[in-house]
Amino acid sequence: TEHVNAIHRYTNGYDWIWRVDADEIAPEGMVAEMIRQAQEPGRMANRYRVPFVHAWRCFSRACRDGSHPIRLENLKWESEWEATITLDSLNGKWEVWHGGYCQEDKYIRYKLEISGHRPEWRQNWYEERWKANAHQDVHPVCFPGHWNSEPYDKNLLPEALKSHPYFQRAIVE
Repeated sequence: TEHVNAIHRYTNGYDWIWRVDADEIAPEGMVAEMIRQAQEPGRMANRYRVPFVHAWRCFSRACRDGSHPIRLENLKWESEWEATITLDSLNGKWEVWHGGYCQEDKYIRYKLEISGHRPEWRQNWYEERWKANAHQDVHPVCFPGHWNSEPYDKNLLPEALKSHPYFQRAIVE
């Protein structure tokens, strides 16, 4: 969490933070839409969870879950109490595309070695879920059944991903 909170050293004069990891892409306009939703009456908080879809082994399969990561922060929050609200995808229009599990095997092995979640990693996940190209119960850390991959229409992806070298692959290995 120290690396996540380091951004606060650079936020003086700003109202909002949109925190993004290198393997995440949001559709154009999503940040503005999430801020608009966060400003609606009754939705004031200091942290907001945003909708995610997680690629699984290719661009044509994805996992969804209700544990959307916190990516938007309200820096003008004036309460001593913490509050977190989940924002609306508007039927899938606004979802961050997470590509962390649409990578070559060597990068997944590296991720296993350096991840901050390493102590939580499920025993035998790499062999039983990743290498087996399982489609059910594929989340590396969370409880069984948290992620089940389903077919995904990759034509709905943000334009930036359609030129990705893995876009046409049936499976990324």
